[in-house]
Amino acid sequence: MRLLSVTFENLNSLRGRHIIDFRSPAFHSGLFAIVGETGAGKTTILDAICLALYHCTPRLGLITASGNELMSRNASHCMAEVEFETSVGAFRATWSQSRARRKPDGALQQPNGELAKLSGDILTSRLKEKLEQTGQIVGLSYPQFTRSVMLTQGGFAVFLQSDEGERADLLEKLTGTEVYGAISSRVWQTTSEAGRRAADFKLQASGIILLGDVDLNDLHGRKSELQQHHAELRPQLDTARRDIEWRTALDNALNDCANAEKVLAQAVTLLEAQEPERLRLVEAERAAGVRPLLAAVKSAGEHFERQSSRHADLLLRRDQNEEARCVAIGLAHRAAGTELARVDARYRAAENSLAALQDRIDAISYGPLLDEHFGVWEAKVNLLQSERHSEIEALNAHSTAVSAFEAAADATQAAESALAAGSGEWSEAQKIFQKLAQAFAEALSVDTVAGLEEQREVLVARLAALTALSDARQVCQRNDADRTGREEAIAKLAARIKAGRTIVDQCVEIRSSAEATLKDKREKHQMALMIRSFDDHRRDLVDGHPCTLCGATEHPYVATGTLPEPNALQRELDVAQEEFVTADAEWVRLSSALTGLEGQHENAAEELRSVRKTHDEARRQRDAQSARLSISADVDVDALCAATDVQRSELVERLRDVRQRDSALGAARNAEHENERKVGVLRTALAECVGLSNQAKERVGLCTENAGKARAKVLRLETEISDVLPEGLPDDLDGWIRQNRDALADYRQTLAQRAQVETTLPAFLAALDAAQREHDKWQAKWSELDRSAIAESLVSRSMEECVADVQDRYERATKLFGEIESAALGVADAIERVDAARGTLTEALALSGFASAQQAEAALLQADVLERMRMEMDALADGRTKADGAYGEARRRRDELRNQARTESATDEISARLKRIEEAVNTASAELGQIQQKLETDERERTRLREKQQDVDAAENEHANWQHLNGLIGSADGKKFRQFAQGLTLDHLVRLANAHLSRLDGGRYLIKRGKALNLRMVDSWEGDAERDAKTLSGGECFLVSLSLALGLSDLVSQSTSIDSFFLDEGFGTLDDGALNIALDAMESLQVSGKLIGVISHVQQVKERIPVQIRVVKGRRQDSWIELPV
Repeated sequence: MRLLSVTFENLNSLRGRHIIDFRSPAFHSGLFAIVGETGAGKTTILDAICLALYHCTPRLGLITASGNELMSRNASHCMAEVEFETSVGAFRATWSQSRARRKPDGALQQPNGELAKLSGDILTSRLKEKLEQTGQIVGLSYPQFTRSVMLTQGGFAVFLQSDEGERADLLEKLTGTEVYGAISSRVWQTTSEAGRRAADFKLQASGIILLGDVDLNDLHGRKSELQQHHAELRPQLDTARRDIEWRTALDNALNDCANAEKVLAQAVTLLEAQEPERLRLVEAERAAGVRPLLAAVKSAGEHFERQSSRHADLLLRRDQNEEARCVAIGLAHRAAGTELARVDARYRAAENSLAALQDRIDAISYGPLLDEHFGVWEAKVNLLQSERHSEIEALNAHSTAVSAFEAAADATQAAESALAAGSGEWSEAQKIFQKLAQAFAEALSVDTVAGLEEQREVLVARLAALTALSDARQVCQRNDADRTGREEAIAKLAARIKAGRTIVDQCVEIRSSAEATLKDKREKHQMALMIRSFDDHRRDLVDGHPCTLCGATEHPYVATGTLPEPNALQRELDVAQEEFVTADAEWVRLSSALTGLEGQHENAAEELRSVRKTHDEARRQRDAQSARLSISADVDVDALCAATDVQRSELVERLRDVRQRDSALGAARNAEHENERKVGVLRTALAECVGLSNQAKERVGLCTENAGKARAKVLRLETEISDVLPEGLPDDLDGWIRQNRDALADYRQTLAQRAQVETTLPAFLAALDAAQREHDKWQAKWSELDRSAIAESLVSRSMEECVADVQDRYERATKLFGEIESAALGVADAIERVDAARGTLTEALALSGFASAQQAEAALLQADVLERMRMEMDALADGRTKADGAYGEARRRRDELRNQARTESATDEISARLKRIEEAVNTASAELGQIQQKLETDERERTRLREKQQDVDAAENEHANWQHLNGLIGSADGKKFRQFAQGLTLDHLVRLANAHLSRLDGGRYLIKRGKALNLRMVDSWEGDAERDAKTLSGGECFLVSLSLALGLSDLVSQSTSIDSFFLDEGFGTLDDGALNIALDAMESLQVSGKLIGVISHVQQVKERIPVQIRVVKGRRQDSWIELPV
């Protein structure tokens, strides 16, 4: 990680916005110093970096809405922003907080945060997510960041100067070795769990009961007998089942044969009843053959009737057409006369219209002048109207300019009055500021605000130390009570463990006794089963004669006649088994409880040791605190705290008064500046008003000149128009233009109408001549006709209509003669078709057996009726065929079963015999199933016992492995493995620190790990002599501490690259020699390529490190930053 820039605003004494860009050329050397007076705000720069990244600071911790001591006083908001670069990219982290309504006295609001790429992509704006993603991107948590990048004041020397216990705690916090303590505790816990699992598996295995060998032999023997008996019954069962099946099939075949015979008789009866319908169907099928011929004869007759009717209609239409032709000629003659009269009237009307238009043209006054000059006249009149409008606008502008001039004069007078009043207020504000400044100086008297702040910090530090001393005394008292209670609890646990061991020993004896009893009962039970198995041999035994099996001559069971009962022994064995299981479970439970008590005792002892250590540490801190404060043990610390708190309160009250005076002084200064600003604004406004007044005066003169010019143009145009117009200049110019424009349009329209009429007169004359000739033609035709044959009811029609009517009638007559001839041919063809159809029908009737066409038509049936009768007849015939087949099949099956003749027994006898055999088979199968179940159960139990034994072996092996590992690293409190891991971590840290130390001191010193976590120094200048680290001088201690701090930085940052870190070490505590050594070390680090910032107010640091960020303290406790050039 490498820092690119830091930006912050309103943090502590650094009020306002400050930007430090480490990418500027001034920081290319890599080493720079942050210098300034004490309290100027140097460490605030580091606070801003931590705040932007992790929302925390080393001095104040997490900043939330409940409190923010980092925000500048009287500020309404603060912010911090860091731009940094890692291996995955460049990012910007921002943190900010404001007060309600952005006012200094508003309540603190929740902080805001944002993480974004420098390219502009926002990754998150939620505080929690920002904190998580920042840790992932940077690769460091906040504690790791403050140990590897931000080496705070005096913090990195703690590791060298701490004792073994403190160094272990520091290693655990810095490097995360607490996981090894968790591993150690987990190993101890897993070992205990593995032991309990092994005991549980043993208990489960001991509870599995198996059959004895005698019982197994008896069951196998009985199973063989039942299997043999079952095999003997199986053929008998099959024979009985086949007999019953044959008898049942024969009875069914007899029933089927009788039923089929009944069905066949019913089918024959139905066929006989439908015989008339069958004959009707045969006749209808014969008639269906001549149906098309009957239809053809009927169709030919209908065609003949149609052709004859059409021929008669055409003859009638021919007679009517001659009379119509004569009527049409008469109509044409009359229409020609009418058309002649109409055309003559149109011609005479056109002549009259031409004379009227000429009279209208003559009536329009000076028409030719309008037609020639109206456009020029209209342009001059429009120009005159435009100039008159311009004159009016110029007069209006003149009036507006005069009003503006008067308003500017009024504004100038008002500005002069306001300036006089503002100057008075400014003078009064200056007097108030001088008075408050004098009062503020008197209030401070000798001390300064910084001095008062330092006194307050001293009192606060002393009050905190006294409070810590009081708390340390209370902690010591509580630790005394806690230690006493824990010692008593450990004593009680020891007594309980002793009593528990006694009870466990007793339980072991009871378990051993129960195990021996169980073994004895099991042997007796097996012996009883064996004796029972030799009953046949026992009957042949005689006292005094040897046994054929074992050769014994004494036979006690034969003499007494009493044999051990296996069932009674089995019950005794079950009781003994239960007693053993109970005793074993109790032993496991008590052993587990004892193990738990021992673990509690070990944990309690470890906690007691920790409490004693804590108590000793608290006493040491209490004594050290008392020594630092120079307070004896009998001094009342609470009274000292109260007195110190009173002093602090008085000083705080004085500081509050000084700050209030300072705030009032600042308000007065702001008021003075505000009045000065207002006076400047009023002066500027007065100058603007004077300028506007002058501009308005110039505008009035210009408007007056423009109005005069416009009036002169209007007079000139009025004279020109009056000379041109025939009637002089009219009063109403718009009315004159409209009137003459309408007159000009009427004149031009009348001229066009006269030209149009003159053009149409020749056409009218030609139409009159044509109408006269047409009338003469039809007059001649009309004279040739016999007028008596024409009806008198003629209507008046036009000549064109009459001509068209005559032509139409002629064409229709020609078409009519053609249709009459075609109709005659159609009638002859229809006669031939009728004769042919009748001849074909006669031949077909003779072949079909019908005497006439009427007989054939009577036999015909509808198509759907004919189809239905066919289907009914087919269904009856099919039913008869199926009945015949079923009856034959039933007789065949009956005869076949009769020929087999398996038995003469009746069905009831066969069923009874089958039932007896099935009951015997079921009984044997049931007993055989029970035996098989017992055997399978025993086999499953044996398999389960083998599996349980495997589980026992596996659990014991696992417990042994964990027990071995527990012996190496396991402990209830996790201390064993944690100490081992911390030792390895310290070795690694020492190697890393020595690498830095060799570069810093030229190879003189070497850090070496002593016993446990102790550190020793090896001095090569003294023949590699070892010495305690506490014997080092100030400069040497600084170098070694810095090496360890850099080693810790390398150790923490092994997963990420650290290219920037800041050192806030307080060089003012070093003498000149140690300071030179420290500065030489800083300069040697410059070549590593890292960005290194050193915070100091020592003059030698300023001289040795040329690149400096100066934090300058102001007069009013505000500071500012001066960056290097």
